Amino acid sequence: MLLRIRIYVVCTALLLLLPVFNGCKGKRETTGEVAPAKVVKVDTARIIAEDLPVMRMFSGGTVAKESVALAPKMPGYVKAVRVEEGQAVLKGQILLVVDDTDIKARIKALESAVEAAKSQKAAMESQYSYAESNYRRFSKLFKEEAATKEEFDRAESRYRSIKAQVMALDADIKRVQAQLAEAKNQLSYAEIASPVNGWVTKRLVDPGTYVNPGVTVIELDSRDAGIWFKAGLDEALLGSLKKGQMVTLSIPSVGIEGQYPVAQVVEKVDPVTRTFVILIDLPERRVRGGLFGRVFVRTGLRHAILLPAKALINRGGLEGVFVVGHDSILRWRVIKTGRSWVHTANGWHIYAPTAGAKATGHRGDVFIEALSGLSSGEVVVTSDLEAVSEGNRLE
Repeated sequence: MLLRIRIYVVCTALLLLLPVFNGCKGKRETTGEVAPAKVVKVDTARIIAEDLPVMRMFSGGTVAKESVALAPKMPGYVKAVRVEEGQAVLKGQILLVVDDTDIKARIKALESAVEAAKSQKAAMESQYSYAESNYRRFSKLFKEEAATKEEFDRAESRYRSIKAQVMALDADIKRVQAQLAEAKNQLSYAEIASPVNGWVTKRLVDPGTYVNPGVTVIELDSRDAGIWFKAGLDEALLGSLKKGQMVTLSIPSVGIEGQYPVAQVVEKVDPVTRTFVILIDLPERRVRGGLFGRVFVRTGLRHAILLPAKALINRGGLEGVFVVGHDSILRWRVIKTGRSWVHTANGWHIYAPTAGAKATGHRGDVFIEALSGLSSGEVVVTSDLEAVSEGNRLE
């Protein structure tokens, strides 16, 4: 009983002291000072809602309007190849040389044969001249009965025999001269020159390779003829896409990003891929065949929320923005983003960052679609993003 009374007294004393402790704690809190929010002066922008085009993306590549396959006109071993694949070449530039040792030896032999035949003909012509004169003399004597028939026949036979030999030598000389001209013409084929300004797309032989006439050794793309961008589109778009219609084209490797008209629509569907081909004319001189790209085709409209790309921050793999509240306090907010867009006089177009490309429009530079986390009309910070932090107050 005594123990219960003592416990009761202690508990009662503790209960009486609680207000004292609480009063002391409250007093310490009320006397402390709260640090004011840091005031910052930054640029801001208001989130906008826009009707954006619904775009379908298709992959494609650049192809030359004119390709050239080069082949030798004479057989032989390749002596030298003076270009590599991808190398730019000029019209008239020597690309490949075939060993001409055999053809030069043949030319020398044919030239000797021509000279020998001419020398032989010169010797025969003197005999022919005598035989012709002798034949005419005996013909006259035979008519005057001053020579026998046997003498006349012998003179005539000698004349006609030498004449035939001279004519045969003439034919031989002409034949060898024709062979000589052909050999000299073949000698010019030993060097293969580029017929166009362009690029080497394929080099199919190396020095030491034996080549035959008509077999392709080098392939070129012409620069002067121009370049197409070629893409295969879904057959569902065949009826809606017309020649001259504007599409968005992106070729990252050469910094091409913009609007281009469709130059040709090949209205034939591939039965395997179920696609049809469109061609876009590329006026840029720096473009060559074989470059990868994408074409974006508009198929409709949709409602979307856009924010300036310069307001976006990436922290630890999370994308977010500083939102300005109604109380002017900056608050960090994580958002989910979509495609980038740029506005021009022709409306909204997809923007894909490429090397050397610069997008500008009369509403600013690049905008990014906010898929979640933002609402139209909210205000975000667009400058000095590294200098501001959560809880700062806008000036």
